[in-house]
Amino acid sequence: MIKLKPSLKLSLNLAIASLLAALAGCTSAPTSNLGRICTYDATKDPEKSLGQNATLIVQEQGGDTIFTYQSLPSVPVAENITLNAKRELVFKNTQLDTARVILLQNKPYFNQLVGEEKPKVFAAVNQFLTCQ
Repeated sequence: MIKLKPSLKLSLNLAIASLLAALAGCTSAPTSNLGRICTYDATKDPEKSLGQNATLIVQEQGGDTIFTYQSLPSVPVAENITLNAKRELVFKNTQLDTARVILLQNKPYFNQLVGEEKPKVFAAVNQFLTCQ
């Protein structure tokens, strides 16, 4: 066991106390701001409406609904570095179910989200969203 001088012991205790206080302040975002989340299940979609390697996540957050589209795979930039391209469509102050209806009724919005005009519109993808 190492014996420390009283002054060093006090400094060490203060440092530990400061570290614990700082860690106690590190909390994640309150879960009350997070609502339901839906994900596109490509395994259930025989036509792969979003493409072979794409994801879509729909999430309620702080009263908004966010559609996040990501086309995979990532683009290699250098060794151990990739560029992930994702696009988000945010419906401010809109519940998830309402945002889905708006997207169903406005085909150009979905094309903006995916960054191209898709022959399969959101209606094809919507039926394969699994929500929690």
